[in-house]
Amino acid sequence: MLKQLAGFEISHMQVQRITNEIGNELREARDDKTEQYRTRKLKPKPGVPVELACVAIDGGRLQTRQQGQGTGVHNECWKETKIGCLMRMSGETFEQDPHPELPGCFASKKQVESICESHSQELSNPQESDNPPINVEGKSILEKRMTPPSWRPTRLFRTCVATLRTSNEFGKMLAAESQHRRFYEAKRQAFLGDGQAYNWTIQKLWFSDFVPIIDFVHVVEYVHQAAKAIHQTESEIWNHYVEWTTRCWQGKASEVIQEWESWLAAQPRVEGSGTEEESSEVKQKSRPLVANDSREIVQTTLTYFRNNCERMKYPEYRCGGLPTTSSMIESLVKEFNYRVKGTEKFWNRNDAATTKSDVDHPVESILQIRAALLSDDARLHKHLSTRPGKSLRHYQSHSP
Repeated sequence: MLKQLAGFEISHMQVQRITNEIGNELREARDDKTEQYRTRKLKPKPGVPVELACVAIDGGRLQTRQQGQGTGVHNECWKETKIGCLMRMSGETFEQDPHPELPGCFASKKQVESICESHSQELSNPQESDNPPINVEGKSILEKRMTPPSWRPTRLFRTCVATLRTSNEFGKMLAAESQHRRFYEAKRQAFLGDGQAYNWTIQKLWFSDFVPIIDFVHVVEYVHQAAKAIHQTESEIWNHYVEWTTRCWQGKASEVIQEWESWLAAQPRVEGSGTEEESSEVKQKSRPLVANDSREIVQTTLTYFRNNCERMKYPEYRCGGLPTTSSMIESLVKEFNYRVKGTEKFWNRNDAATTKSDVDHPVESILQIRAALLSDDARLHKHLSTRPGKSLRHYQSHSP
């Protein structure tokens, strides 16, 4: 692009070296902010306190290979990227539920099947989901479908946090960014996530005052899968899906749980099927499992609902002007995946790494650049315009 548009030639290796250097500088700045938070030296950003603060987290995926094994891919494996979206939002509050009826997007058979199918594909074959359809405005089709009406809160400003490190370190990074953005001073606070267990550990440790909300789209997926497991005909599946989903939307998830428990108790146990205690092992899964046994599917759904029922008070959330879906973080994850995930894209992994810098290189630096580009605070531009200049720069030789 530089050669075609500006007549300026630069090698791809030079771009790679500069990119890694800038990304590592951003990583160091992020880690320094996190350390300031840990030692209680981090100062909030000047400005008016936030009216509505929302923290949403989710995970993406990328492929890695063992480095130092010559050409080709050796010992490949998937790694999870942990991504956080911190949003300053605007939304009205209501004395009564402003929208007790199930939204049209969740009552449309075509759209519901499309949502469930796309997530099922992502689980069973992640390689097929690396390039999501994007419209001309840069938003995913799912986000475009769910453009907020007047009763839903709207995003005013966002910043992003991304890492490959542990969930404990990720939580500290989110807390540091939240304190810097004065989220802890907000009048209304919300924390959105799926059923992944570490999401709610992060919420309890660093965002205990935030209202915990389970993403309603995941509820839709589980209900739809349970309806397919219990019923045979298309009409029965759809009618019960709509009935159960409407109850969940209206804050009556406990009633749905009772129906599933009654159905499960009435079914003869298949020899060799797992017990309820064994089925509880799936409680940390964030999305429905694909299984052949109807009992197993319903038990998985029950476990998910029992673990998250207290985070399904959707009428209360709507009255408080809080978001009920994580479509914005889902779209953000796909924007990260567009850069780091691909069917033939593998990142070197040093299995013998003993230091944090070894573990981080090189994906962590790329994630920081991506986070800076996708944040609304012009973070990358500010960093490039304020970083110390060096007229002479000597790069180390590149090791393939």
